[in-house]
Amino acid sequence: MNEQIRLTHIQIVTLISTSYMPLMFWYYPRIAVEHSLYDAQWSVLGVLLASFLMAFLHGLINERFPDVHAVDVHTMVLGKWLGKFTASIFIPAYMGFVATSIYLYSLLIKFSFPNTPRAVIIGALCLVAFRGVWTGIASLASVASIIYPLTWIGVIISFGMALMQGDRFWITTHVADWMKMLDGVYALLPIYLGFTITLVLNPYHFNKKGVRLWSPVISMLTANFLIGLGFLGVIIDIGWHPNLHITFPLQYILELIRLQNGIIERMGIMIILLSTAFITLYVSIHFWGISDAIAKILNMKESRYKPISIVSALIIYVTAILFDNSEQAFHIVKVFLTPISWALLIGSPLLLLSVAFIRKLRVTLPEQNSKKQSPQGE
Repeated sequence: MNEQIRLTHIQIVTLISTSYMPLMFWYYPRIAVEHSLYDAQWSVLGVLLASFLMAFLHGLINERFPDVHAVDVHTMVLGKWLGKFTASIFIPAYMGFVATSIYLYSLLIKFSFPNTPRAVIIGALCLVAFRGVWTGIASLASVASIIYPLTWIGVIISFGMALMQGDRFWITTHVADWMKMLDGVYALLPIYLGFTITLVLNPYHFNKKGVRLWSPVISMLTANFLIGLGFLGVIIDIGWHPNLHITFPLQYILELIRLQNGIIERMGIMIILLSTAFITLYVSIHFWGISDAIAKILNMKESRYKPISIVSALIIYVTAILFDNSEQAFHIVKVFLTPISWALLIGSPLLLLSVAFIRKLRVTLPEQNSKKQSPQGE
């Protein structure tokens, strides 16, 4: 498979970029203010810096083990059984955060379709995402290379307008409470859950020096620009304390601008369509990644990920509809997914790199002419 499917640099970056953010994107300003209050902007800045470290660690793993799947990296570094065990830990964690992401997004959609049952909204999203899995990773990459740039531009226009129309320039110039600021950094990292798909995509890179290292960093650079812009737009428009009483501050800002007859009045439906397309692709990518990882762990043929994806999608759908209310979902993120995000996104790659360095493990590929390779579908 690895010789048949090679994705372009743009496709890899957009696939990675579409694999995280939806879990907390619509309400992360509220989390930052809850934990850090007037130091919230420093918490956001702190997690942005932590994310670059995370991206660099994942890039180093891909560079050290080119063309090696994430599961195989674990078994090479930690041994067969311990490696498979640690790789298996990712599966329930990822199923949990994908299900939580779907549920929270269904709450946003309910504002536009109040009479549609939540189970129907979640089912429709999962069904379309599941169909995308069967088209193969090459098709998902092609879609991502279109959806992500359009979403990126749409978010910049939307919150750029929010920033321009705001009149509350309450941005502090120093840290008032370092402990609260660090607590905010800790609470915000789950917004990047899903980024580990970077390691699963490792075998699909062109074998060109530096591409594996810098693809995750470039992805993080584009995403962090949106996160920083969105936070500033919220704070400058509504200030600090209102965030504590709004479930989804970013959605509120979009509605606020519509009331002011801004540009969102004319493109509001496009923002809804783009965000829906984005999260559908996001779910589809993780359906594929989870199923592909399970097939690897069970030593099954790589083509067997499709039947596994049926079971994975059903488990995630059932989990998503089991949530009773938004507070329950927020509690899951705070109590379970926050520590899991630090363990999986920073702890795990640090462990793999440290052990690989101590054991002097590295994969060296023979010289290849990457120009002769071309992206192909399944």
